[in-house]
Parts: sequence; C-alpha cells; structure tokens
Amino acid sequence: MINQKKADSIYLFASNSFKNQIDAVKWKSIAENGLFPLTPLSEATFLGSENGVNRYKLMPYQFIIGLDEQGKFNTLALQPYKEKAVKAARALSDNEKERGWIA
Repeated sequence: MINQKKADSIYLFASNSFKNQIDAVKWKSIAENGLFPLTPLSEATFLGSENGVNRYKLMPYQFIIGLDEQGKFNTLALQPYKEKAVKAARALSDNEKERGWIA
C-alpha cells in the first residue's frame, strides 16, 4: 500500500494508540509529504526484532514497524539504512614482537 500511495488504506491498519497520537489528516500529510516521495520501496530483507518492533532493510532505507495485540501497527518509521559497525575484539598475543594486546 505504501508503493501504491494509499494513505487512507494504510491508516486503516493503524492501532488506536497510533491514531491517538496522529489523526487521519496529519497522517495523510506525513504520508504524502514524507513517505510517498521515497517510493517505490525495494524488496524487504528482515533484519531483526526487538521488543515487538521489526526492522527491515529496503535499500537505501530501513523500515521499522511494531504491531499491537490485534496486529495493527503502533510504530512505523522509514529511515536511512546504516550498517552496524562490527567492533573488533582484542586478544593477547604470544608473539614476542607484539608483547601485549593486538586487534
């Protein structure tokens, strides 16, 4: 529905808590001015879930959506996608030249 630019249809799937924060008129403005200009969105790749909120990669964006008990969305966001940096672990070295920590 996002690629079809159907703000009213998308809003039908919003939870009551979402609707209490963003009414239909405000949602339509957000969708038409912020979301729809970014379409069409690419195919989604699931990145993970935390605290009931799912993240998907839709290059060059990440799509974030959380659902309530009735399966309606209460969290919805589209943000630039950034790869998470992998932190290098340090290990002791037995190399005579290193004598200490190495990456």
